[in-house]
Amino acid sequence: MKKSERMNGIVFALQEQERMTARRLSEMFEVSMRTIYRDIDALSQLKVPIITYEGSCGGYGIDPDYFLPSIRLHANEVTMLLMVLKAGYAMKFPGMTGDYSLLRAKLLNGIVDADRADVRKILERIEFDLDRIRPPRYTEDVLKCILESFRLSKNMRMTYYTPARDTVSSREVSPQKLFFDIGGWYLSAYCHLRQEKRVFRLDRIKTCALLDTTNDFENVIISSNSDKFELRSYQIAIRQPLYRVLKDNLLFERVEIQKERVEIQEGRVDIQKERLEIQKERLEIQKERLEIQEEMVKLQENADTGSGAVMTLDLRTPYREELTQLIMSRPEDITVLGPEEYVAFIRSKVQLLSEKYK
Repeated sequence: MKKSERMNGIVFALQEQERMTARRLSEMFEVSMRTIYRDIDALSQLKVPIITYEGSCGGYGIDPDYFLPSIRLHANEVTMLLMVLKAGYAMKFPGMTGDYSLLRAKLLNGIVDADRADVRKILERIEFDLDRIRPPRYTEDVLKCILESFRLSKNMRMTYYTPARDTVSSREVSPQKLFFDIGGWYLSAYCHLRQEKRVFRLDRIKTCALLDTTNDFENVIISSNSDKFELRSYQIAIRQPLYRVLKDNLLFERVEIQKERVEIQEGRVDIQKERLEIQKERLEIQKERLEIQEEMVKLQENADTGSGAVMTLDLRTPYREELTQLIMSRPEDITVLGPEEYVAFIRSKVQLLSEKYK
């Protein structure tokens, strides 16, 4: 963050919070307290009415009549932007904590005090649960290095930690895509060390630097068995009630329904229908007729959409691990039909579990 941006951020932060200590400002903008003291002194020389409070409850404030022009937004627009910003904060962009605080203060400064209180009240009720992993930290400037490699179409040199082998390796990579998934940031890139496409977790990148070599793989489609996020095809049979529950899940985003089959014994359904028809002819009371009709409707619904209805799906998804977990947890509802490699994989898992817990 540039000094001018940080100084504007201090003004916005003081207008929002009314009083802040140098320590709190240094944490917000991720700089030393000495840097904050210099920024405060520079603002004072620019005739910004900074107020210094002495004592145990001291700190810095700003004259409430001071106005720093900003973009004029309506309260609902600020609310939407702050919701997006809060989602971004939950996604933990590497090295951008100070930018979040600065942008939040700028947005809140753009509305009147009454609307500001309402917006804060709304935001307190909104949460984003995006995590299944929680990276402890990201190397400083790792995001900046990746974005620069995209902008300049250059390769990167990085040292990468592999926890399964507990090793650190140096490798040249040609970045292709940066994306967020289940709580962490990932870089998809061609690895010149392994000579194939690989996916790297950003929190495991220990150092990175931009190289002068041109990224020749920037727009090349590379298929790799090691790419855990590559689209792959699967064929499964799933009971209809479970599919209705899961069909809006991202796992089932790319699905083609091949066929449905009903495993209810049709003969038993016909017999029950005939019995109901006989009872209906013998009964003369209207109430009993209505009850029989309702029972027939329920019977028909069971025949059409009951637990015996099975659907065959062609499923394309990058989430192999999630699909495996679903299949292993619901064997009574899901059967793997293909490809043969995946059927063999599931069979090996079942056999291993059977031997381990027999």
